[in-house]
Amino acid sequence: MKNYDIYVYDEKCRYVLGKKSNSILLCIGINPSIATDKKADRTIKKLENIIKFNNYESFVMLNIYPEISTNPNKLPYGYNVDIHNKNLEYINHILCEYKNVDILACWGNLINIREYLHVLLKDIFTQDKFNKTRKWLCLGVTKN
Repeated sequence: MKNYDIYVYDEKCRYVLGKKSNSILLCIGINPSIATDKKADRTIKKLENIIKFNNYESFVMLNIYPEISTNPNKLPYGYNVDIHNKNLEYINHILCEYKNVDILACWGNLINIREYLHVLLKDIFTQDKFNKTRKWLCLGVTKN
């Protein structure tokens, strides 16, 4: 499923990656890696398989913190407020555009690598445009 038609990024961050369809799974990870609108990375390839076997046509990938890093352990120890606020704007936009889609929690234990990730996730959950009746999914439960 390459050639994604939803791709919002800048030189440091990827805010949104996905493909429009009638049946979208909204995915929220920790941070983006190297995937682009024309090239999948390991996470995106996994998501392609997940949607294929769970009756979705496509996905839209968001992240708790949008800074691109191939290794989440190399994320900064503090977050940039401007980057976070811009990420919230894009998340709000996607939540408004796709009001009735299921959401897949894709962060696992990585949420614990930086203390601020819990704070940023809470900000995402408390967005005004967030529909509290959405169906949340996860693929397993971590030991934490």
